[in-house]
Amino acid sequence: MAIARDTSGRVVTVRDMLDGISTSLKYTNYQLDTAGVGHEPHPWNWTEAAGHFRSVVTKEAELAEHIARTIDRWVKANSDTDAANLAAMRAASKDLKAAARSLVNLGKKMRNVQACLDVTQS
Repeated sequence: MAIARDTSGRVVTVRDMLDGISTSLKYTNYQLDTAGVGHEPHPWNWTEAAGHFRSVVTKEAELAEHIARTIDRWVKANSDTDAANLAAMRAASKDLKAAARSLVNLGKKMRNVQACLDVTQS
């Protein structure tokens, strides 16, 4: 008998995000490993891999933002907790938000890289 799998909730959301990131990374690695195999490397072989990498970066940014929001909710719900713990959680949330912004910027740069590879293809 199969055990029913929970399909709702925050834990499932994070698990599904991580599964998606893992799958995209595996596919991106495959694309990079097989790009131009046996031939001189050409940029058009890397365009699809660059798109997958951009997708992974975007998913990681979403995950970081999701975790930061979860921490913020925890801080709000546990305002009577030790001040040092609250400060540490606020610092963690702040760092995650900064990491998410950095990943969003990296995604924008990857879009430019992909556009350059597309131009080179033609």
